[in-house]
Parts: sequence; C-alpha cells; structure tokens
Amino acid sequence: MITGIRTVTAIMALTALGACAEMGIQPMTMTAPQMTAEEVAVEVQRAFDSPYAEIPFSNGAISVVATERGKISTFLLVPCQSGNGICTASPIGRAGSLTVSPDFYIVQGTYRNRTFFLRPGGGGWLRTGNVDVPLAWNSTINGIARTYDPEELGD
Repeated sequence: MITGIRTVTAIMALTALGACAEMGIQPMTMTAPQMTAEEVAVEVQRAFDSPYAEIPFSNGAISVVATERGKISTFLLVPCQSGNGICTASPIGRAGSLTVSPDFYIVQGTYRNRTFFLRPGGGGWLRTGNVDVPLAWNSTINGIARTYDPEELGD
C-alpha cells in the first residue's frame, strides 16, 4: 500500500515537471548581490550595533569628549523641546537638530561650527569646519540634574 502511494506521488511529480518544461518555465536560480569587503564590514558593524550597543540619547543627556587642535574639549548634549531637539548643556540651552542616518545620529546647531556624528556604542566623529576628529560619548544620569521619585529612593 505505502509503495503504491509513493509510486503515484512520484508519477504526479514527474508529470508536473514535464508540464513545466513544455510551458518553457525555467528553474529559478538565486544569485547573491556582489558586495565589496568595505560594504560587508559596514553591514556587519550595523548588525552588531543595533542589538548590543547603547543608542545616543536613549538614556537622556550625553557627555562628549574630543580633541580639537591638540586640546581636549568636552560637550554636554541634552534632549530638549519635548524630544524634538538637542540642546547645549541643559534643556534650555542653545537648541540644535538631530538627524538619524543608517550609521550615525547627527547633531547640528548646538555648538558653533561643530557637527557631532554619534555612533551607537559610544564612538563617532566631531566635525569642526572641514576637520573630522574621533570622539567618545557616554550617557549621563538623565541630564545635569536628575529629579528622583521618592518611591524610587525608598523614602
């Protein structure tokens, strides 16, 4: 009985294959898109950054450190305007804009002549004029002054 079912199934499969051949249907072939080594490295970095790295401003304000003209500079970037802007040093500081690209969170208009390219995980670039320098960033404790809920403190 089982042998008969298998035989009938095999005959039906061969008949379907023959019908496809008569109709001129070609078998599908899959080709992978060609990528350069640099494109592969970028895609791997994106895949790693997404689930494992901290996203800029996901925990509030961030502190940024970079070297400008041989000296260490520090910056404080704070979410403001109900989350629609990024401000310098406090929620009422000079407001700038935040643009998100596939690789960077780009902050412009906060500090004069400076653009921050923030990567998930704490790195990125600071552009001053036409010069790009590496930067490091880290979240602060939800801005300059954090207000605590009394229940959070256990009081």
